[in-house]
Amino acid sequence: MADDPKTVWILGSGFSKGLGGPLLYELLTEKARLETNDQYPSAPNRNAVYHLYAKYGPSGAKYWAHAEDFLEFVDAAIEEPSSTRRQFLERLVNGLGLPDGMLVENFRKLAILAVSLECSTFVDRGFVDSETWEPYVGWARERGPNDTVITFNYDQVLEKLGTAEGVNLIGARTVVRPGTKDEIKGRCQIYKLHGSTTWGIDKDGGFGPFDTCDFVSLAGAPGNVYRNLIATPGATKRGHCEGLLKPLWVKAMQKISEADVIVFMGYRFPPSDSHSRKMLMGAIRANRSLRLRIHTVLGPEIHSDATVRLISMLKHVLEGEDRVPFDNGTIHLDGEYEIVPQPLFVEDFLSVVSEKALYGGLAKRV
Repeated sequence: MADDPKTVWILGSGFSKGLGGPLLYELLTEKARLETNDQYPSAPNRNAVYHLYAKYGPSGAKYWAHAEDFLEFVDAAIEEPSSTRRQFLERLVNGLGLPDGMLVENFRKLAILAVSLECSTFVDRGFVDSETWEPYVGWARERGPNDTVITFNYDQVLEKLGTAEGVNLIGARTVVRPGTKDEIKGRCQIYKLHGSTTWGIDKDGGFGPFDTCDFVSLAGAPGNVYRNLIATPGATKRGHCEGLLKPLWVKAMQKISEADVIVFMGYRFPPSDSHSRKMLMGAIRANRSLRLRIHTVLGPEIHSDATVRLISMLKHVLEGEDRVPFDNGTIHLDGEYEIVPQPLFVEDFLSVVSEKALYGGLAKRV
């Protein structure tokens, strides 16, 4: 109904973790290389990416501590053609003894493709009618026009949930893509703010969607004009977010500013992602709901660094707008807020939390 609470779900990699999705720090492992080679045998060879990452990374010379460091290093080297970092990366790539034509530009393209495939494997192998997917399917069945999903994940979990029996108002049809003029009304709209595994950029810098099976045979091949539209760590992330993905950001931030309930599920605000932090906290600051209820779902330990940090940021932003913690006996015209840290994994939260617990005093009408 029109007066039901407006709810925004903000998803990070922890949302997909329960389905087998990788966290950012878990990318580019040898296990992932073998799995993606098996799942996508026609995809361009990415072995050079895994070899270089391992040789000079966590188990090697420690030029990068994890995948985020590596992707940012490669991206910065490409974006700064005259830098010593670019020259250093060229020496490393040349030292692999690869065929002629493996330029650092193609190397970055293959690195991004490797990430895209790793974020696709667990989805393509998953079954929506399995026990693992059951909590997610149950959640998807309950979503409607007053729900909005904002995700920083590249994967196709939300699209796949839309294929499950009884899921009618969320799925591939409700994903707002770059260039979309009219949003689908009467459904749960999805904003993928860091792109998607099946989104691409053509030679003219325009948007082009692809099926995964077609895209992997195109992207990353030497001389190919297409590349993945996913905002991996590095200098180009902000370029994507302020370029092809900007209209999605504008609409998503508006949804946050209008929300009655916000749920952070597996999203920790990576310290390096200053753009996302600035935009989301700005939208929460602009929120004018008289009573804003926020849930944090980051795992069982609510005193973890991630949960404490997120709650502290939220309090600073909300109290900076003269909001006060919710008080049953008092009405505050400047607005109230309530932050509820949930000591649960995402799949637990989706399984057990009732509408009363989710909406509190804003309980959804039936």
